[in-house]
Amino acid sequence: MTNDIYVYPTNLPIGVREMVAPCVDGYTVYVNCRYSKEEQLGSYLHAVQHIAECDWDKENVQEIESQRHE
Repeated sequence: MTNDIYVYPTNLPIGVREMVAPCVDGYTVYVNCRYSKEEQLGSYLHAVQHIAECDWDKENVQEIESQRHE
């Protein structure tokens, strides 16, 4: 697996700023285009932190999010 990141702006429900999914050659990041460009950038950077920290190997979602928002 490479570390390519594919980013797609999409309409997600309000309150969901981004979603990240592993794919064959990296990761796919869906960024909620209902938010401003600045918020979308912040959401993308948040997703990149999850990728960099290999958060898919961890089990406690609340703990992961707490660490990302410190």
